[in-house]
Amino acid sequence: MEALRKEFGGPEVEPHITVAGSILFNRSEAIEKFIGACNEINPYVCQVDQLETSKFYFQCVSLVFQADHQLTQETGLLAARMYCNSANMPHLSLFYGDLTDEEKKRAVEIVKSVDEGLCTISFTINRMQLYRVNFEDKTQKSWEMVSECNLRPKI
Repeated sequence: MEALRKEFGGPEVEPHITVAGSILFNRSEAIEKFIGACNEINPYVCQVDQLETSKFYFQCVSLVFQADHQLTQETGLLAARMYCNSANMPHLSLFYGDLTDEEKKRAVEIVKSVDEGLCTISFTINRMQLYRVNFEDKTQKSWEMVSECNLRPKI
């Protein structure tokens, strides 16, 4: 979010929801497993549960979603098909950075002042993207989208 970057610096973050963690496949295997998983996963609703701050750079200020049965089931299926140890708690990162506890409190105030409704939104996930990520690159500039796929339509 621009207001957070203006206050604290940090890279411009392309909005995305992290669903699963790291995988170790070659490119073609990763794409094959990803497309196969997307063909098994139903679109699902994400309802924001809370605005959260974290000690982790890539999750410094995030929206965390309610972990209802559907979300847990669909993200768990993706993690299993991609051979991840576990599904991440799906979250939408708003800001990347290393902030002090006081700065995190200020960041929460900024987010709430910019858009109070942001902490209560819900939407349907019906498409996923697979990225090749270099975690040493804190700017996201080297991140590469490898594949994109619609989730299985509900029958």
